[in-house]
Amino acid sequence: MEKEIFIDFKEIASRLKKKWYLILSVMLCMAIVIDVAGYYWTRKNNNQKQVEVCEEKLTDAEKREVNEVYNSYLSYKQQYETNLEYIQNSVLMNLNKDNVVNIELDYYIDNHFEVIYPMVDKTNNAQDIIAALSSRLVSQDVLNQINERLSNPLETIYLKELIEITSTQDGQTMVVSITADSEELAKAISAVISSEVPTYAENEKEKFGEFEVINTSENQTSVLNEKIKEFQQKQISDSVTLRQTIANLGNSFTGNELEYYNVLIKSGNTESKVDVKISPVNWKFIVLGIFMGFIFGCAIIILNYMFQNRLRNYSDLSKLYNIYELGNRDINKKEILDKILILTKKKGYREIAILTTCFDTQTELLKKNIQVKMPELDIYICKEKTEIIDSLVQLGKNGTAIIVEKKDETLYNDVKEEIEVCEKCEIPIMGYVIL
Repeated sequence: MEKEIFIDFKEIASRLKKKWYLILSVMLCMAIVIDVAGYYWTRKNNNQKQVEVCEEKLTDAEKREVNEVYNSYLSYKQQYETNLEYIQNSVLMNLNKDNVVNIELDYYIDNHFEVIYPMVDKTNNAQDIIAALSSRLVSQDVLNQINERLSNPLETIYLKELIEITSTQDGQTMVVSITADSEELAKAISAVISSEVPTYAENEKEKFGEFEVINTSENQTSVLNEKIKEFQQKQISDSVTLRQTIANLGNSFTGNELEYYNVLIKSGNTESKVDVKISPVNWKFIVLGIFMGFIFGCAIIILNYMFQNRLRNYSDLSKLYNIYELGNRDINKKEILDKILILTKKKGYREIAILTTCFDTQTELLKKNIQVKMPELDIYICKEKTEIIDSLVQLGKNGTAIIVEKKDETLYNDVKEEIEVCEKCEIPIMGYVIL
């Protein structure tokens, strides 16, 4: 249809009134959003003002000194938080004598090395083979395979530290030590490593020559290794030390320097409370949010009205296509019938085709009412495009068409097609009814 838009301000006002609940919902949402955003903006702005006030009381040298200590505070804090996260999430850090499961796999490297005097141009490469296998057995691919076997997969950084690969003193045996907090985890690691060792060993033969990897033993225990205990204690001790260091950083400051240092910490910490109490409920922001919500809600309804591709109001067809309006759902049905009967008698019509793309019981009722008033008329209801064409072709010179559609449901393009078909068939349109 033409790109011309008719705006009915009464219709817009009516839609705004009917959609009051949508406008109210948007107003409430905007009030909450603006108030929350305003609270955080005010708090941040207040912190910044405190920093500026404190800076005015210090010399440049004092500010530099405090800023250096503050940078150290940020560095130590990051280390402390990283260490704390590791302690909380690491399986190794949470092992104890009640949940530990150890599995040890021993693999003898038979590389056919013999000590024959005098040795000429031959060295034992067993240690090199063990080193190559070790790097492969803790690769991302192996760790992913282990996670596939677990009901609760682990981050690979925490999974990798549960596998320790060493060699015996003679350098001929590879020792794979697995430590876990459950039998499921320990056996999943053991199963994957046991299945991958032969494959990786075969791949390394091209580099190291012929050798065999023989699984000589597999042992399972439930004793917490002393090395793990020491490691756990060291990590906890490091965290305590970092915390104490952070707490003692500002001890050398007094007066204005200490105040400035504390304000810097608060301004960089979203969880710190500012000195000035700020209420989370600010009526200035709430009123602003309500106003913006009202404007935004109305805009949504108006834009939807202006750009929808369906019949917006009762007068659209008369304005766009110069078709006579017989009536609409807000007008008394008797008045619509009277107009149709008067025009039918005046023009001498004998047949009427009711064209519609939104057929319902109201359309059928309109047909019956016309038939009751003028039983001599032949009346057809055409719901499909093919029906419309066939019916209009059959209409004689004394035939006419009435377009019956629905507001907010019928597409403009459908009405346009109905009008074009009438024009091609040279059938006059008596008018339209919007139900």
